[in-house]
Amino acid sequence: MVSIAGALDGSVADAIQQTLEAALTRHPEVLRVDLAKVRLLDSQVMAVLWRMHKAAAAQNTVLIVCNPNEFVTLVLEVAGFLKELPVERDHGGATTTG
Repeated sequence: MVSIAGALDGSVADAIQQTLEAALTRHPEVLRVDLAKVRLLDSQVMAVLWRMHKAAAAQNTVLIVCNPNEFVTLVLEVAGFLKELPVERDHGGATTTG
């Protein structure tokens, strides 16, 4: 699992991408990205999440967004990401899409 926290804007987008790329080099079946402590999510970081979702799928890895708070969930929903990105929440560990 990769945990990301804080204000996620363009200033950290490259670092997040590098971290997720490094995690994908291990070719896991599932890569969980914990967003529980994210307080801001801008379009540049959302683009990184989307690229990493596609890169993961290309190598048969499932990228799952974990524990998004209400704000992050709303941002991802408005952007249309929740139609394709699986989401896993602490309560029960169930994974949902859309």
